Amino acid sequence: MRCVAGWTEVYNWTGIPLFFLLSMTGVKTEATEVVFYASDGFSSSLSIERALHPTTLLALQANGTFLSNLDGYPYRLVVPCKYGYKWVKWITEIEVIDYDYKGYYESLGYSDEADIPDCIFPETRPSFEVFHAVLGNTTHSIITLSNSTINSFDFDRMQKQICFNVTGPPNTTGYCYATIPKDLLWSINPEHLQVWINGTLIKDGKVLQVTDCMYIYITYMHSADIEIIPEFPTWTLMPLVLIALTVAVVICKRRLLKIQSLKK
Repeated sequence: MRCVAGWTEVYNWTGIPLFFLLSMTGVKTEATEVVFYASDGFSSSLSIERALHPTTLLALQANGTFLSNLDGYPYRLVVPCKYGYKWVKWITEIEVIDYDYKGYYESLGYSDEADIPDCIFPETRPSFEVFHAVLGNTTHSIITLSNSTINSFDFDRMQKQICFNVTGPPNTTGYCYATIPKDLLWSINPEHLQVWINGTLIKDGKVLQVTDCMYIYITYMHSADIEIIPEFPTWTLMPLVLIALTVAVVICKRRLLKIQSLKK
């Protein structure tokens, strides 16, 4: 963490990815920011895109021990590559909003974005991966975070179909979180999106549609000969048989869960 005053602190943070909380509760399509309120009256906000990035955490531990009051107990926001005033401590409430919010420092004229120049995202466990898909003259980034091993990735430009396969230890639970730009999807209607695993429609997959991306969170069991196709038109699905412990996930468009806010 780097403060605007010039000093820096380095910790290993452990916590809950914010995307997990937002995926579980749901977010309205028109959401633009997430506001974090502290017990001492301090507040700040993040864009919905940054809040849903896999490196953004609601921290519970620092360097392997539970947060002290000084470090922000019970919850502290961890936002790599943002200046320290975005790392809100003593969080008591989280709210999803559809307007521009000015926190304490922002209302004094500090940047809403608070981006640290030339910052490189730190490593995470599990690690997040970025895949690239070219459509027309534009290269789009697809971000994934998974406790499975992602073995391959492919984008079919004609059908706007994204395919990847993942593997993991047999009979263990896997999860995958993916950020997919809307331009790579064959339809922008969220009611068309579904999640399929081994030919079975999964009803508990979480899908958020915000700004220019779809955010998808699914869980599954690692087992043999499972199909994976993260986005496709239902009328063009072709069977894909994978080998040995390959998890295949089929993601089409599914109904978006909506809430007005998330409060802790």
